[in-house]
Amino acid sequence: GNRRVTLTPAYEVRFAYGVINVEGILPYLELLGDSFEQRYGISPQDAILCLGALSHMWAVKVRSDPLNLLQIITRGGFPASRENLRTHLIGSFPEFRKHYLGTTISREAAAKVVDAFIKLISFRSNEIDLQLMKPRGLFWGTEGRSFVDLCAILLFLQSIAGGLQLGDDRKEIKAGMFEAQLENYLGGCGSPIFSDKSGRTAKTFNVGGKAIGQADCCRQLGTLLVLVDAKAYRIPEAFHRGDYSAVRTRIGYLHDWIDQADRIADRLCTTPVGSNYNLVDSKITHILPIVCTPYTEYIPERHPRLFLGEEIPRIITPHELRSYLLGTKPEDIATNSNTRKI
Repeated sequence: GNRRVTLTPAYEVRFAYGVINVEGILPYLELLGDSFEQRYGISPQDAILCLGALSHMWAVKVRSDPLNLLQIITRGGFPASRENLRTHLIGSFPEFRKHYLGTTISREAAAKVVDAFIKLISFRSNEIDLQLMKPRGLFWGTEGRSFVDLCAILLFLQSIAGGLQLGDDRKEIKAGMFEAQLENYLGGCGSPIFSDKSGRTAKTFNVGGKAIGQADCCRQLGTLLVLVDAKAYRIPEAFHRGDYSAVRTRIGYLHDWIDQADRIADRLCTTPVGSNYNLVDSKITHILPIVCTPYTEYIPERHPRLFLGEEIPRIITPHELRSYLLGTKPEDIATNSNTRKI
């Protein structure tokens, strides 16, 4: 009828500006192998390099007129016609490729890559989540009025990877990459324990030659052991659409992951000394099991076993986990209802 529908994303000002380091994202995209290029007509490496060239475009705008920075901060992006966007990317992409990959590319070949990239980042009405109104593209509008949406970069990266499947062997690689990055990210939070002679953190707890459980990351804070189970499960597009079956399945995963982490902690409490670990010698008196995922998970209920506090879930992102460990006293964590006492 006469209702006017605006397909422009709205963002709060505090979320409108930030720095995204895509260097760590590329290895994950490369795991998708040929399927990425077959679907999108561009390699993961070239897609990331084009994002770099895109960031260079707004950096040039800021240098030419500092007032443009205010526009980027308040609006989360900048206006650009498709032709200007294409011209700038064709000009800067070869330099990015030469700098980071050490390879040259002709202008004609660069134009093909850029055209594929612009197609990939362009807003398409059939790829909007109709319930959440979240775009899959970065480039909005028509030739007369168009906009590069910098706030949607993470959503864009999630969406282009979310529709592709990994083989079982590469899923293991992805899980290992996430665990290694998590271990490194939590480096300033307490100290790692259960190291073997090579200095690597032991993943499996053995008693009499038999494994009783494993953890992906363990940090000791005083007499407290934080046992982290890392889960790098993709979120399917059906979940973002609000499909009941997909949401129910994901919520089921969350409960299963918490149960698994709790079982490992309970076994360690009843068996504090094993073949390759010794909680007594480490002076550990309490264990808190936590699940960590790359995503902010949807938790539909306020059950105490799913939360560490009023606002902090037990199924937590790396950033939330690091903030919690650095900002909470170990003695306060020890009194949490989900913490086990040995």
